[in-house]
Amino acid sequence: MTAEKLYKDVLKIFIFVLVFSGFITNYLFYTSSINTSTIIIDVLYLILFLLYILFNIKFKNHTIRKQEVFIVILYVFIFIFGLVKIFIDNNALLERISGFRNYFIYISIFILVSNLRKTKNYIELINTIINFSYIIFIFSILQFVLKDYLPDRLMRLKGEGIYTYQTVDILRANGLLGHPVIFGGFCVMIFILSANLYIQYKNKKYFVLSLIAILATFASSSRLSIIGILISILLIMILNNTDWIKIFFKIFCISFIFMIVLYIIYRLYPNLYIFNIFLAKDEYVQGSNMVHLQQVYSAIEYIKKNVLFGIGLGSQGISAKHVAIISDGTWFQNLLELGLPLFIMYIFLYIVCIKYVIVLIKKIDNKFVKSLGRTFIIISIYFMYSNFVNSSFLARICYILYWSLFGILIGYEKSIHKNIFTKF
Repeated sequence: MTAEKLYKDVLKIFIFVLVFSGFITNYLFYTSSINTSTIIIDVLYLILFLLYILFNIKFKNHTIRKQEVFIVILYVFIFIFGLVKIFIDNNALLERISGFRNYFIYISIFILVSNLRKTKNYIELINTIINFSYIIFIFSILQFVLKDYLPDRLMRLKGEGIYTYQTVDILRANGLLGHPVIFGGFCVMIFILSANLYIQYKNKKYFVLSLIAILATFASSSRLSIIGILISILLIMILNNTDWIKIFFKIFCISFIFMIVLYIIYRLYPNLYIFNIFLAKDEYVQGSNMVHLQQVYSAIEYIKKNVLFGIGLGSQGISAKHVAIISDGTWFQNLLELGLPLFIMYIFLYIVCIKYVIVLIKKIDNKFVKSLGRTFIIISIYFMYSNFVNSSFLARICYILYWSLFGILIGYEKSIHKNIFTKF
């Protein structure tokens, strides 16, 4: 077995554990307080890091492009500042360590993924993600349909509840990835990926997955994810068509027809569950909206009082060992945990990465680069606005997948342009 193949296989195992983490958690040491999948993911991450070092000792000519140097340096600065915050924050130490890992260590997956040298290996990684997504989406639809027959371990992740709507007997599918909102965010990401791949390659496998991703999104009943699918369709049409007059005419016609059909359905079936959740007729939805608004107001007040350093890494979200100030809204959580200076650097990293991808798409006429590049841009746009409302982006499955896609893109681009490497 070559070093390249070993490295690729560990990455594929890592993706497997990431996507099917809920099954691993629910069926390994279920009665204990141990989150089995988290331990396995972190161990695999450490193995990848060690292999990365060994791989580059063996190939001493490891290089990085000039355009990537700034991204890596910026990441290192953010990593160092995050490390400093572990020592200056006052919240629980375990929270700080978990928060540091979730924010700053997991980002480095883009460096680890981009270490592969063969073009075919990046294509294989994407197809691995696609194949695993097929399974998890079909399973989630079964959750939605067979809710009265599946055992508890297949209905909810350990430590999570079963989420339903009170006005209708509907279960919100979660794919065992945690909260349905997290699963909905994952659905949107895979939909964008598969749709862009289909446009470039015309492979029916990608088209079918796009349709299943839409069904899975509706099964999650995540309002923002359903809206995200609709907006993503428009963005995919725009980015894959250079005839602006034609594309905007299509968008206008599709939107007009969609609104008419939606109105007719509403008049015929006013109590349809999808209308109940979007029009806030459901008591759970009403309560959720009120709680979220209250949390946002509280978060803004705390941010005002702790602008420079925040209130501590890991003090909000899944890392928190106490009741968090805000449970939904990534940007508010970021400001609360990081403080304004580090938050600005953190956001700047996203902007630099998006700009880098835009340049790649413009300069390189390659189907894989264009499909993956457009995927990364559209996913970034989706999370830019969804991050004001929910925190699905910070969920491990979405966060690591996002940065993995970026790593696959830059790694693939390097593998087809080896002659323009520069020493770092």
